[in-house]
Formats: sequence, C-alpha cells, structure tokens
Amino acid sequence: MKSQKNPVVILSIDQTLFSTDLFKERLTYTNLLDESEYIELLYLTEKRIFQELTIKRNIPINIFSARKELLVGNYSFNDTAATKQLRDYLEDYKNYQIYFIGDQLTQLIEAKIFNNDITTILLQMKDVKEKASKSKRGIDKIIHKLKEIIPIILDN
Repeated sequence: MKSQKNPVVILSIDQTLFSTDLFKERLTYTNLLDESEYIELLYLTEKRIFQELTIKRNIPINIFSARKELLVGNYSFNDTAATKQLRDYLEDYKNYQIYFIGDQLTQLIEAKIFNNDITTILLQMKDVKEKASKSKRGIDKIIHKLKEIIPIILDN
C-alpha cells in the first residue's frame, strides 16, 4: 500500500557518491558546506538522479554524514555518539516516508531499529565476499547503482 506521507530520500554519503578529496579541499576555505555545495561535489551520474527526483518529481533529497566531522578534524565517534547523531537526524523527518540509502549496514540497521517504517536501502556498489541478506539485516532493498532508487521510490 502506498504511503500517505510525502517521501524524502536521505543519503548517507561517502566516497561512493562524491569526491572526498575535493570535499577536503573545499573545507580548506570554509568549515561549513550547505547542501547545494554537497551536490556540486557529486559525481555526474548522481547529479542526474538528484535532478530526476528533486526537479522533475519534487522529492527532496537530504544528506546525512556522520563522517563530515571525521574529515574536517581529528574527531572520532564511538558507536553511541554516531547512533545518537543518526537518530536525531531522522527524528527531523518523522512526518515523511523516509527512504534511507547507504552503504553502511550498521547505519541502516540502526535506522530500522529507530523507526521500522523507514525504508532502508543498501547501496552495494562494490563486489563483497559476503552478500547482505535483506531479511537477516533489516534491509528492505539492495541496489547496486544509485539510479535503482528511482523506481523504488516512485512505486511506493
């Protein structure tokens, strides 16, 4: 059954979506990047997906990154701090149908534990020796290319 809530896509970003080196270079000039600046750092194929969802479909895409602090300075997160940061972030979107996409199983599992209604999507771009099991891990979908999210979101 289709959700009555408006959809929002939340990406947990890392090197698979944007250039970390360019990110660090931009942070040399400023400590703060807004979402439009993140989008500028995305690889070209991902920019097309943003355009399809945000411009053509009016579906917001937001970015979650616990790693920003790790890239900026000498910070380290313990599991509890990272989980709290994720839960605080997801709480802001409780009135939306959340599609949480990432390549970190632990983040996706934590999101599902926090709110079982969140659609968790594992982005598995690289060959891994151990394939993730959707049912065992609390993952709703497994994709291999980011463009595969478009039909998932539009069909729900």
